Amino acid sequence: MECEVMSDLESLIGKVHVADAREFLKKIPDGSIDLCLTDPPYFEDVFFEIEDELYRVMKRDSWLIFWWGTKVLPEPFRKLQRFEYVWTIATQHSTPAGKTALGDNVLALILVFRKGRPKIRYRRWDLLPGGDHPMLQKRPKDPEFKPTLTNCFILQMFSSPGDLVLDPFAGLGSIPASCQLMGRRWIAVEIDGEKATRAEEFLRRL
Repeated sequence: MECEVMSDLESLIGKVHVADAREFLKKIPDGSIDLCLTDPPYFEDVFFEIEDELYRVMKRDSWLIFWWGTKVLPEPFRKLQRFEYVWTIATQHSTPAGKTALGDNVLALILVFRKGRPKIRYRRWDLLPGGDHPMLQKRPKDPEFKPTLTNCFILQMFSSPGDLVLDPFAGLGSIPASCQLMGRRWIAVEIDGEKATRAEEFLRRL
């Protein structure tokens, strides 16, 4: 039975699955994910709706790390019940990402939560460089595509080569691409079929 579970898990790795994360996560075995790194939709509750399933599939000591919008900053602190908040990491957009009540939006936030007591693998800073990894020659021209260099720093800090990373809101593939560049295995889920197709095409060109 254990071999069958492992075989089922291996069949999910290295693919962008077109699916609703609320349903797809049921396919992932208990305690199999080392790190969840994602960019969830800020103005929907779907991220909070999958909390129980995320907690189930993640290992006893593991990290939940996600990009988050400043305008809705209080939401995870009110709605996440099972994961413990640890810290906030900031990075800067290479160009303004929009307008705020104060002016241009140049700051992006990454929130760090945990299950259990995972260890930081490589200590850096809570202000990380933006931009893309120097090995990345082309990227989707879309503001939703998060900077791969920043993602790579996060992967270095909170995971080890060969670890399994889950991205339940993969978008155009920034996090799976960063995983490939850093030697991490990954499972990606994206509900929008057009975005998933673009992500797969981008990942094949790496």
